[in-house]
Amino acid sequence: MTGAAAGPNDAAQLAEPKSKAKVKGKAKVKGKAKVKGKGRRGRFHTGVHCSAKAAQGEMRYRSGWELLYMQHLDMNAADVSYSFEIVRVPYESNAKTKRQRVYLPDFLVEYEDGSKRMVEIKVAHPQSRSRPCLALSLTHALLPYALQPAGKLGQTRVRKKLEAAAQWCSANNVTLTVVTEVQLKAIGLL
Repeated sequence: MTGAAAGPNDAAQLAEPKSKAKVKGKAKVKGKAKVKGKGRRGRFHTGVHCSAKAAQGEMRYRSGWELLYMQHLDMNAADVSYSFEIVRVPYESNAKTKRQRVYLPDFLVEYEDGSKRMVEIKVAHPQSRSRPCLALSLTHALLPYALQPAGKLGQTRVRKKLEAAAQWCSANNVTLTVVTEVQLKAIGLL
């Protein structure tokens, strides 16, 4: 545009670049991450991640932390393959009505030695991200409620899901790990 004034649509096109697939290693992210508002709960990122290690090929992530963890799994040589939200764990959501629901843990990772790990990514402390948090690595049972940190991990619904996941894991010889922002920072993802 030589000599012509830019219209209002021209400025919007300059400020927002067109989405292109970003390639990092063997994995690529299609498009750009979308940010959706969730009212008082804050914002989260959604999008599609493609990986050669993933059983599904394309996976729809619903948080930026899930995307970071997928990229971490893609770069880790010890991880043979992983699946995203593929395991269906039934749990009882209401003791009175006995209502059954289905919980979809974030990742099921398979390692070179044949071992498997179920990974759930949760916010430890939504109010105060600087508070220390317990790292939960669960094999057979959950830590007592009194030892769990406040925030998402202390919610009744989340505890019921994790208890059901712990039972499923012990029956299927899988290790359950809950990853919080503390662990993501420790491995250099945040």
